Amino acid sequence: KELIYNLQSFATTEGSAYTSNDAYRLSAHSSRLSYVVGDMMVPLRALFANDPKYPMKTDKTVLSYLLDNLNSYETSNPELIDSTLQKLVALDFKGYDRSISASSISITALESLIFVLATAELFGYEWNNDSTSPKVTGMSGGAITVGDSLVSLRSRLVASGAGDTQVGMIKFLNDSAAAAKNGDVQMDGVNLPVDANTRALCLLQGESKGDVGSCSDTVYTKTIPWALGLISRVIFEGYGPYYNKNRTDGPLSLSGSNYKSSWTTSDFKIKVKDASFAGLGGTQNPSGNGSHYSITEIVKTDAERAVSSDEEAIFKNFMWLVHEKRMVLVIPVNAIMGTAVKDAAYITVVANGLSGLMDAKPCNSANTSCDKSSDNGKWRKAGTFIKPTTTVGAVTTAAATSGDLQTFSDTPGDSVLLVEAWGKDLTGTDPYGFSDALYPILWDLAFTENASPTTFYGAIPPALAKNFAIFERLGFLTENTVTPANTSTYWDKRNKLFPMVAALAKAFKSNTDNTIGQEKNAYKVLTDLAKVLVRPYIYEGLDWTGDSSGNAALVAGKTITTLRIDTASSSDGLRSPFMLEHNYYPNPKYRSLLSLLAEGHVVKNSTPNGRRYQDGLINLISQTNLASGIANLFNEFNKEARKTGKEKMISGLSKIFLEMKTTSESPQANQFNLQTATEDLEIRLRDYTKEKTAPDYTANKTFDYTWNGVDEGMVMVRDLFTVGSKYSIIRNIDNLLDILIDSQPTQAEAANLVEILSAVFADENGKQSSIVTDLIIVDSPKMLKLMAPAGHDTLGLMNTMTETGGFLAYLQDNLATPYTIADILNDAEQFLNSSIVQSKEKNKSSLIYSTGRLLEDFIPVLQAGKKFSLPGTYFEDSSNSTENADTAFDALNYLFSR
Repeated sequence: KELIYNLQSFATTEGSAYTSNDAYRLSAHSSRLSYVVGDMMVPLRALFANDPKYPMKTDKTVLSYLLDNLNSYETSNPELIDSTLQKLVALDFKGYDRSISASSISITALESLIFVLATAELFGYEWNNDSTSPKVTGMSGGAITVGDSLVSLRSRLVASGAGDTQVGMIKFLNDSAAAAKNGDVQMDGVNLPVDANTRALCLLQGESKGDVGSCSDTVYTKTIPWALGLISRVIFEGYGPYYNKNRTDGPLSLSGSNYKSSWTTSDFKIKVKDASFAGLGGTQNPSGNGSHYSITEIVKTDAERAVSSDEEAIFKNFMWLVHEKRMVLVIPVNAIMGTAVKDAAYITVVANGLSGLMDAKPCNSANTSCDKSSDNGKWRKAGTFIKPTTTVGAVTTAAATSGDLQTFSDTPGDSVLLVEAWGKDLTGTDPYGFSDALYPILWDLAFTENASPTTFYGAIPPALAKNFAIFERLGFLTENTVTPANTSTYWDKRNKLFPMVAALAKAFKSNTDNTIGQEKNAYKVLTDLAKVLVRPYIYEGLDWTGDSSGNAALVAGKTITTLRIDTASSSDGLRSPFMLEHNYYPNPKYRSLLSLLAEGHVVKNSTPNGRRYQDGLINLISQTNLASGIANLFNEFNKEARKTGKEKMISGLSKIFLEMKTTSESPQANQFNLQTATEDLEIRLRDYTKEKTAPDYTANKTFDYTWNGVDEGMVMVRDLFTVGSKYSIIRNIDNLLDILIDSQPTQAEAANLVEILSAVFADENGKQSSIVTDLIIVDSPKMLKLMAPAGHDTLGLMNTMTETGGFLAYLQDNLATPYTIADILNDAEQFLNSSIVQSKEKNKSSLIYSTGRLLEDFIPVLQAGKKFSLPGTYFEDSSNSTENADTAFDALNYLFSR
């Protein structure tokens, strides 16, 4: 009831919330129900059919790949899927119970997940690379750029000083990029110009780069494809350490493992003054393509890696990716200042897992110090240096120690940031070595607010980093940190939907191509869907304008697509790097469609945003076993015996979805316009709620009779979808599949079926017949109106006949015949072909005509009611004073009530 009321209020043109708030009425991102459903339809269709709007790598659909992936592993307790669905609306993005925890926020975990997907798709910006007035000029389409990371670190972007002595991060990058084109900055022997527009993910190294090809890769340098690609790699491609010891093949077996316990970064070298090269780690004139860092993963013994099931391997590999997988990023910069200074600077980030990467920052764990001596190169949680410290001049730092990395932290979620400077220093004539004079300048430029650690975040923009906790909830639905070592402790809280999420990630990857010039990004299906579901948070607005100190971008009012976050100031936006953590969360005063489905509570003065109630349709569905039933349906489809049927189903769904269009797609007359159908629903919502007030349960009012129709409808839905109900369709899925999939009609049988259907929908001349339409629209209402006065008695009779031990049950248990079904069907066919059925004469020789006349004779009896006979006679209807108890009426009454 509340959902209907809220949909009318928030999602129809006459709704009070819709008309009073511009956020719901944006032309490009309207929250109107028909627009949301229509815009959702386009990406959803691409899951079931290859749609030209979403070019795919292969002709195989995403759904087909998904079913294949689901068939590649085994899981237990599918019934827990329903409780997972319930927890996704009961908990927030950090795993706190929203109804009781003071630490929780009011937004559901499910809504936060969609919000983060939309944020990751929108966050990433293109720059003008002007060192004196750097500005955002556009959006990158979901790829974080180096410029974005510098803003997050609050680096000094604007160059200051005079002439050749001007210093600023944009200027350093521009000069370095120009030199790199001449071979002065190289990675693996290839020139590597890095500027503010370089996509940050292309600077990831070795086993942490995932599917990123190069800095020219326009697919996997985007956040969502990269992250989902990593999930696919560690779960389905053998790049995670854990495997099922009971499997002999496949990616979840030891034989399918691609895991590496140690690896190296790319080789780097940067030209410094006097034609020397400085390799990564300070090696002077390294041989070959340069020098690299050696990376060792957190040690896993063979006994630890070998687990007992596919499901255990899946969840442990995912939590390893989240908290332990070494993530390494290297930014090489040729630090040039006029003609005197030309040194090498390397900024290296090493993090344990994605959670460590989100927290990477040049400060201690307490956020009380960001010192260039005591904190550079120090693991934030472990507190140890990744290299021993060395004193050069007045500086003592790990950055002054040349050579390879030496000490790694095994603490989950830990991270370290190392800034190095090598060459001939500011004079340009010093012996080659650590540039102790240039180093402090670089540190202060890169981390301008290092004296105030709490005023800035890390290398990953806070709009993403501070919402990352929802990524952890994909694995386990608890507020506690779950690592591979303690998954057994929280096993009953695992997110049973995650294996399906991982399978979907692999399905998108299978249809994605990052070949330069042939790009096909299947992940766009997911991100486009998220941008629809996130309404009304999404909007076009002016970009954050930066701060006045010149430490960040000075933006000339560029309009970008952004999101409504929980910030108190209209001058702060998604890109702002210095707000409080909660300011990056979704603004709770807005209600998305997911919010209305999660919590139906009507917005009133006492509850201004109607959240935390967990009383919506999603919660109801979680109690019906519908979600687990769908999961079982997928499992059924993947059985070898149903292979042919599965392929037919996929083909059929593809054809159906391709015929479903939206108004903007100009559908043909014979195609289904989902948008106009939803517009009709909006009208019904308006009309249904027009004479009703919001459902009210106050002052001991336990029900509202004006909503009885909804009550009865929901009872029917409950009976159909609850496993415990005798009317449940969920329990009978297997039998349905036997009928729909396993039946293999011959060509002749299929042709006969089509002929029968054509006879219904077309007359003998081949013209379209209105018989079905008339039956439904004209005749059915008349029949229902006639039956209405006796409706209660009819339902009572039907209930008696269908109850356990009733008439129909008696027939089912006791009715027997010596004849086969084939004999019965043959006799039925002969009867239907007989002259009394086929006759079109209007006389007693036609059974259909005679039946019609009999019904016609019944009509006046029904309309006029019972007629009493003369005294001394009786009519056998069990109502006269001279009643005969042994009548046909009594016999039927006996049969139908026993």
